[in-house]
Amino acid sequence: MLSRSRAAMLLMLLASSVWLMVNPTGDQPLPALVERATGIGPAQFLAPTERETYESAARDVVRFQGEVDRIDAMEKAARYQATPLSDEEVAASAAAVAELAKQRSVQPAEDSSVKH
Repeated sequence: MLSRSRAAMLLMLLASSVWLMVNPTGDQPLPALVERATGIGPAQFLAPTERETYESAARDVVRFQGEVDRIDAMEKAARYQATPLSDEEVAASAAAVAELAKQRSVQPAEDSSVKH
């Protein structure tokens, strides 16, 4: 007879395996759970320059999401409160959208020092 903890672990392993078959390129829930529980994340396994790039990207994600949320709130307020955006606000929104599109289109440069 399996103990409850072993049964739970086996069930989590089974669920993670099924998830891997269904969504092979997605994040795996079991390793993500372990990473959250231990505080060990992907940055722990990177070289110092790669870690700096990773952390910078994480900060950018938070900053860009904040900008998107701010623009979305402005748009909703303008739409539902019948308060039109000024020309400056429209220009700032367009610039922010262009910057986000540019950031998404930038591909990371391949490091020539990495051996394949």
